[in-house]
Amino acid sequence: MEKIQYTSLCHYPSLVSSDCITIAVLFYIEKDKKIVLEHIKNWKRLKAFNDDLDIDLIKLQIEGIQEELEEFVKEDRFVLSKYTKFYINEVKFQPIVEVEVENIEGFIEECKRQYLIGDISKDKRPSVDEQIKFIKNYLKKSDLNYKGNIDGYFDEKIDFDFQVNNYLFKSFSIKGKNEKRMIHSVKEWAYDAYKLQDKYNIIFVTDIDEDSYDKYRKVMNILKEESESVISTDELFDYIINKTINQTTLY
Repeated sequence: MEKIQYTSLCHYPSLVSSDCITIAVLFYIEKDKKIVLEHIKNWKRLKAFNDDLDIDLIKLQIEGIQEELEEFVKEDRFVLSKYTKFYINEVKFQPIVEVEVENIEGFIEECKRQYLIGDISKDKRPSVDEQIKFIKNYLKKSDLNYKGNIDGYFDEKIDFDFQVNNYLFKSFSIKGKNEKRMIHSVKEWAYDAYKLQDKYNIIFVTDIDEDSYDKYRKVMNILKEESESVISTDELFDYIINKTINQTTLY
């Protein structure tokens, strides 16, 4: 097993904004004293997130980070967190997570699929289940109780996919299924969201995109009615960083 420290670099449209988009993932391989910086390639997606953004400036910032770290990592007392905690303004590193992995290259590739999802073709993007598994492994490294089995309004047991702070996440694989057959199930979850709304923020996650939205409009409207938010799987990891991880210290 090899130890790796990693963190994501996010862009915030303004200094007071809580919304962000991941633009790079930084890895520090301890035994080799090596830095790997993987950044977004789909610059159009970044521009769509913030049309006022100077893409060339972001590219220069990423190049500068790469060059600085390649020098700093040579120092005997190099500590990644001392570098990342001082990076401010419209780009900011998230808390560092330390993991042990068997396959370094495989882990880096999986992180790219999860964090830089806009660079991945739709047919190769992680499924809902793959994302949930990755996020749970990520949250295990924190001091958060991420398990989503809670007591409902009537003291019944309800199993969400996971919980972070007062956010509860439930995912739905909808695409390709018969909408009529799903209505009863999503109504039950919408009712749970309604009864729990005073205690939790309920987030429903679906695999529906713009191309398939009209086909499942009824299901989506039901989910939206009582939840805090309905997001796509492509938005899931950034949403967790925006709304929850920023409130905690993981390292």
